[in-house]
Amino acid sequence: MSAPADERRQLIDQLAALVVEDRREAAAKERDPRKTPYYLLNISHPVLRQFYLDYMSKTGETSPPGDLGRTRFELSMLHPTVLRSLAEHYKRNGRLQNDG
Repeated sequence: MSAPADERRQLIDQLAALVVEDRREAAAKERDPRKTPYYLLNISHPVLRQFYLDYMSKTGETSPPGDLGRTRFELSMLHPTVLRSLAEHYKRNGRLQNDG
């Protein structure tokens, strides 16, 4: 992988952990904390399903995915500008290092 691709992958890994943590906190407030309250994408959609299967084969993620693996896939589908905005959100909240 190229340096920008490596950096993107590292950012996605960091953000995925934070997004999953937020989802679990939201679930704890509303209902059963063991359940994820939402996902960003419907991977049952035929087009997204193909993207998901391609992602799984390229990354070696296991199926069925855990919350973290699923979130990494969802974040990988986002435009780089959206990822940067999400990173800035977590930086402002002190949950992501400035070099992340």
